[in-house]
Amino acid sequence: MGWQRSSFVAIVVTEEQFPKAVDFYQRAFDMTISATAPGTARLTGEGFTLIVRAGEPAGLVLQDFEHHTYGPRPERHPAEQLLELGCELIEVNGESQSPAGYLVKDPYGMTYQLSWS
Repeated sequence: MGWQRSSFVAIVVTEEQFPKAVDFYQRAFDMTISATAPGTARLTGEGFTLIVRAGEPAGLVLQDFEHHTYGPRPERHPAEQLLELGCELIEVNGESQSPAGYLVKDPYGMTYQLSWS
């Protein structure tokens, strides 16, 4: 059997950032805490699980999220909620949006490709 993509994503934040990061991901992606251990929280959302660990951040985590909209599209892109929570748009070739969606970096080091259907 070869490699398979897991529905788990792990991010390491500093101990100081840990409680704020857990709160951020709960609000940003409507996740609930499903398990905890010292310095670790498992957050469960629709279709994926995020493990937040306190420690020395290890670098870039890139994840793709697709927002499913049933019925007419809302006037605001779903990424706008993340921008209101403190995320930043990342420009590529001078553009912040492409046909694939937005690239967004959150305050704790995770970078997302956000699209909707």
